[in-house]
Amino acid sequence: MVYGVGINDMPKGWRLESELNSRIYNCWHGALQRCYSDTYKKKYPSYKDCYVCDKWLRLSGFVEDISFIDNYEYWASHPNERIALDKDIKSNGANKCYCLEQCMFINNSDNVKQSNKTMRYDFTQTDEYKNKMSEVTSGERNGRYGKGDKVCQYNKNMELIKIWDNAHQAG
Repeated sequence: MVYGVGINDMPKGWRLESELNSRIYNCWHGALQRCYSDTYKKKYPSYKDCYVCDKWLRLSGFVEDISFIDNYEYWASHPNERIALDKDIKSNGANKCYCLEQCMFINNSDNVKQSNKTMRYDFTQTDEYKNKMSEVTSGERNGRYGKGDKVCQYNKNMELIKIWDNAHQAG
C-alpha cells in the first residue's frame, strides 16, 4: 500500500520495464503523496481535503487512464521537462479530486502561475514567514504587520514572487 490507500497492482517489475513506466508510477505516487501524506500536507496545507478518485487508487486504473489525460502526449514526449499533473486549472482551483475529468498535464511555469492564482494567501506571521520577511526587508521588520510593513507573496516552495509596500496594496 502507498500512503495507506494506493495499491500498486501492476505486475512485478513493471516499473523497471521502461522509463515511461517509471515516470507513470512516479506521477501516480506524487498524486497520492499530495493527498495522503501527513508530512506533505503539513508542509503544503493547500492540499488539505484533496483526494484521488477511487479508480486511480489502483495503479492499474491510473495506467489505464493516463493516455487520456489532456496534454499526455506532451508529457510523455518530454521526459526531461518539469511537467505536472494538475487538478486545478480546469476548475480554477475549486477541484479537490485527482481524476481523469479534472486533471491535465501542464508545464512547471504554468503550474506555478495557477498555484499563485488560486492559492489562498494567509498573511499570518508564522516563523517561516517572519524569517523570509526579515531576509527580504534586510532586517527592518519588527515581527508584526504595521502600516509601513512590506508584505510578500511566496509560492508553495517559499520562493518569493512579489513584494507589496503595505498590506493594503496586497489586499
